[in-house]
Amino acid sequence: MVPRTPGYRPVPILFNEDDHVDFDQPRNNLLAALGEYCSWGFFDPGDNKYRDGHQSPPVHWGLNTERKQSSFETIRNITGDS
Repeated sequence: MVPRTPGYRPVPILFNEDDHVDFDQPRNNLLAALGEYCSWGFFDPGDNKYRDGHQSPPVHWGLNTERKQSSFETIRNITGDS
């Protein structure tokens, strides 16, 4: 359905900073977004300290937590990258 609002134009949808991931479930927000051809952005608050999260500087970008590893494993499975 296309809205009948003056000035309407279709634009891409971006889901950014989602921390409701449930990567271990067969349906989760990442897969739902991709299934609708939408962009999806991972938000990892960690415990708001360097070692755990991706949010609070200084940031530890390594895959050092189960949550980070799970997010990258899910992407790896989607892309078929080994």
